[in-house]
Amino acid sequence: MATLDRLPAEVIDEITQSVSFGDTCSLRLTNRNLEEKATSSAFKARFERKNVEMTESGLRQFAQVVEHGSLSHRLKHLTLVAPFYETNALSDEIDDGEIRTPSQLQVLGPNDMLEIVVARMSSTDKGRMESDLEELYEHEEELQILQKNNLDLALLGQAFSSLGKYGITLDTVVAELVLYQEDSATSMLPLYSPSEEIAWAAAAHHAKLILGLLTDGVLNVKHLNLFNSSRMVGTSLAVCDLGTINFNSSRSAVRKLESLSLSLSEEEQHFITTQEDRYGRACFRGFAQMLQSCENLRELDIADYCVECVEDIAERGPKQSRGILHALNQAELPKLQDLTLQGFYLDHNQLEAVLHRRRTVRKLTLRCICLVQGNLGEALDYFAQETGLEEIHLDSMFSPGRVQFEGPWVDDRVKDNPIRKGYDGLQAHWQRGGCDGTVQYKVFPNNDPPPHNAAARDWFQDLENWYGPPERLCSRARHLLQPEEMWRAEDF
Repeated sequence: MATLDRLPAEVIDEITQSVSFGDTCSLRLTNRNLEEKATSSAFKARFERKNVEMTESGLRQFAQVVEHGSLSHRLKHLTLVAPFYETNALSDEIDDGEIRTPSQLQVLGPNDMLEIVVARMSSTDKGRMESDLEELYEHEEELQILQKNNLDLALLGQAFSSLGKYGITLDTVVAELVLYQEDSATSMLPLYSPSEEIAWAAAAHHAKLILGLLTDGVLNVKHLNLFNSSRMVGTSLAVCDLGTINFNSSRSAVRKLESLSLSLSEEEQHFITTQEDRYGRACFRGFAQMLQSCENLRELDIADYCVECVEDIAERGPKQSRGILHALNQAELPKLQDLTLQGFYLDHNQLEAVLHRRRTVRKLTLRCICLVQGNLGEALDYFAQETGLEEIHLDSMFSPGRVQFEGPWVDDRVKDNPIRKGYDGLQAHWQRGGCDGTVQYKVFPNNDPPPHNAAARDWFQDLENWYGPPERLCSRARHLLQPEEMWRAEDF
């Protein structure tokens, strides 16, 4: 230790960043010269990110830590992870006396289903699984009591107030869910939940809790993300749930948001009685009020997720997209510069109307957009010639068949991506002054079979998982994932 502090500062920083947080603390306590010389920045950086599980113990610890200030007030990026529990699968296995696991030996072909191996349950396995199930029930009951008594709201509000009292502004707040269904210790991401009803209810409670505190103005945030990331594939926020929140408060921190990213869906089928309940103007009123209050917003990313696997998606998809876009066009958003739309069903007139209303937008990203009427080329020409856009990114477009871009618009940066093999023209990029001219593309029918390779399957599967099912397809393609591909919340 006597010689360690004589190393160059850059070397010491490398060491402190590669060892655990506890070891870094030990180094600082053991050698005062080392503390003063080089570990300060790397040590303090450990406090800039924090994951908080929305349980009583997780929230109490968070509230206590930030209350005392000091290094905890270096927090910049906060991820709030709400647990939800699914016990039916484990309970069914116990009742059936069988354990179902994915095959470890199968080599998947392009259209193969993942084989499930069924084995009889031993008495030891049964005892362990019954113990795991009992723990899941206990944790689920504890969570229900926490939420029923509004203790989660009180504890998170206490933590936010402590940060706000010291003038802290967080760079990002991210809302996520985490699933427990095998046992109380194995966390999984929402894609693997067999129940949309439970996941959507958890998302609604979580989002309303966070937004409620922000509208009270207890803490300022620059960027807010509600379930719109690759980690949150398979869950979304029902747009009508925003109608229960008051966004009109003059002290609301939503007014100071610079960036908003969220995944929106229709209400989960279990709660719906009529089509008017699902797609009427009242369903989108809360979202319109939310956007109207975002007077400082510079970046907006909206993903439109379709909950149900229905054969009339060609009719229902546009209804949902139309409601979201109508709410968007009602808002002023005078500072908006970067707009991303994902998973929408719309026509070229609606696309043009969005940009006509948003004259300040300089960057437009469209991902998994299905153009149900009109010509994609006309819309893109309008963007390039009649708007102030400086940059356009396109990814996985349908018009309504699959669009494959050609010519100077093709994004060469993804041509070597193995996931895009066979689909080199899926992405396109236009930059003013860089690739002028008319966009070139071909449209392939939706029933045109994709190339027979795993990469092509993964691409379609990705879109289905992100935005819900196309017509007559399964929304969650868990059966196509090999065991090593299953996404788990490893960092939690």
